[in-house]
Parts: sequence; C-alpha cells; structure tokens
Amino acid sequence: MPSKRALPPRLNLKHNAYYWTPRVKQPDGTSEKKWIRLSTDLQEALTEYYKKERAKGTPGSVSELLSKYEESILPKFTSPDTVRNYRRSIEVINLALGHIPAQELRSHHIYAFLDAPENKARKKAANRDISLLSTVLTQSKRWGGIGVDYNVCFGIELNPEKARGRYITDAQFVQIRNSLPPMFQIAMDISYLTSIRKGDMLRLRVNDIYQRNSDSLLQITQQKTGETYSIKADDLIFEIFERARDLAVTPDSYLIQKPTRKASGRAGDPYTTSGFDSIWQRKIRALEKEYGLPNTTWHDIRAKAASDLENPYHAHRLLGHKSMATTERYLRTRKRDEVPSSGRLPR
Repeated sequence: MPSKRALPPRLNLKHNAYYWTPRVKQPDGTSEKKWIRLSTDLQEALTEYYKKERAKGTPGSVSELLSKYEESILPKFTSPDTVRNYRRSIEVINLALGHIPAQELRSHHIYAFLDAPENKARKKAANRDISLLSTVLTQSKRWGGIGVDYNVCFGIELNPEKARGRYITDAQFVQIRNSLPPMFQIAMDISYLTSIRKGDMLRLRVNDIYQRNSDSLLQITQQKTGETYSIKADDLIFEIFERARDLAVTPDSYLIQKPTRKASGRAGDPYTTSGFDSIWQRKIRALEKEYGLPNTTWHDIRAKAASDLENPYHAHRLLGHKSMATTERYLRTRKRDEVPSSGRLPR
C-alpha cells in the first residue's frame, strides 16, 4: 500500500479506502474539501480518480493537455490499435505526471518517470509513453493559453532498446504453419506474401481482388495511415483466396473469418485483433515448447517476408513505410549483408 505522500493530489487514503477530495465552493465564497469514496483497490481508485480529474480539468496541468489531445486529436486516428495504445499511454502519463503544471514540466520529471521502479520492466513501453507526451506537448503549442512554449522531451535520452533479431527460417515457418488450423494457415500465407499488417489482414475481404486493365490487384487500406494501395494478385494469392472461399462460412465476406458460431459472435464474422492474438499466443507458446522454437511473434512473419526479398526497396513498398530507415529495422537476414572473408592468411 503506497504512502499518502506517494499519491497524486486530491487522492487520499482513509480507513483502507481511497477518496477523491476536490475543494467545492460554498455559497459564502469559501471552499470546503469534499470526500468522495472511490475504491479499496488502488488501481480501480486511480482509474476513477483520473476520470474525475479530467472532468474537473485542472487548469494548465499536463492532465489538461492530455485530456484535450484525447478529445480533439485522438478521434482523427483510423487505427484502433493506435488509439488503444495511445489511450493506455495517456493513462500512464496521467498517473505519473498529470498533476504537474505544464509550464513547470522539466526534463528531470521525464527522467524520473523513465527511471521509476515500476517502469524498469517496461522500458520500451515507457519510451512510447514519453514519445506520446512529446507529441502532445508539440501539438499544445497551437492551443494558446493551455499550451507550452517549448517541448521538454526534446533531447531526452530514452531507454536503450535492443532491436529484435528473431528470424523465422523456412523450415520453422512450415513447421508452425502446418501445426495451425486451416484459417490461420491462410493468415500466415497471405501475411508472408504481402507483408500486410495484422489489423489490415483481418479486414481483408474475399472481393478485395479487382481488375484494372489486364491486371488483377489486391486492394489494401492501411488502418494506421488511412492510405490505400494495391498489390499484384499473382497465382499464389489467387490460390490462397480460393482456399479461403472453400473454408468460408459466409461467402463474399472476410478472408479470415471465424469458423463456427459462438455466443460472442456469428460464424463468418472477422476476428478482432485481441481475439486473433489470444488464439495465436496460445498455439505458438505450445509449439515453442513442443519443438523447442525460439520466441516467435506474429510480427516476425512480416519481418521475415521483408527480409527474404532481394531488393530492399521492394520490401519498403510492400511494408508501406514512409521512411526507408523504418524498413531497414525490419530487414533481419539479407544476402546483401553477406561479406566474404579477406580470403588469405599471412605467410
């Protein structure tokens, strides 16, 4: 149980329960502290606390900037995963830094956040939290009175991140693929052929292949950027779509669809990202244990697809990145990285 000093302003512990204690103006002009019980559980209390604090809108605080960003900017994002991740970061930042007046935010506050014991096991996530805070502070310069004049996150040395080097070999890919249900085999195949993001893959429909002149094209709309592009539908892609049609409960619907009716949805419905992840995680952890495979994520399939291409620019176009530098971080095993030895020994 945290000490009272460790709790944010207006959150108090009394008789093993947490209370929100705003000051309420009285008719005579004075103010009186009001005790509003939240919960006996700290996390539940903090969730309710920040809901009430945002509603109260502490003037000029980091919390107010985060709240304005959440209300005015976040709805413009088209990717549900991005919105969910940003909301999670907003809650974390609010918990640690929300009470600080934005104009008084300094670099030592940021470093204290990064070095906090609770962030030691989530260093990469803490970096993402600060990246979002930096975005909010930059955006706030447009907001006049409640904004900041400069972004204290500029120049901050974030936690070092080790690039993921996991490369799925062809043999491992086949081993994993052949151990999965047919619909997940289709998902692996289409992901490898197109380097498509998981969320975009789950939104593919059987009729997304269309004709333009003499070409057959697979149309993809990126949730993350909102951009639409097309990939030439070769014989392998057509074969995958045919397999999906044979398995489909609902024809002319989603390419990757739920095979059976359940209480939570109808047969033929698409998987949610979290639902798909849950099944994948359960199955891949069992396969890792059975076959002694290294830790494998779904993202590794996208990285393998890009890494196996001869031309990095081809990978860049398939991945849909705006920056080639981003693509470079995906390319884990490349023939162009193979360097011959010096070819001689001193005699």
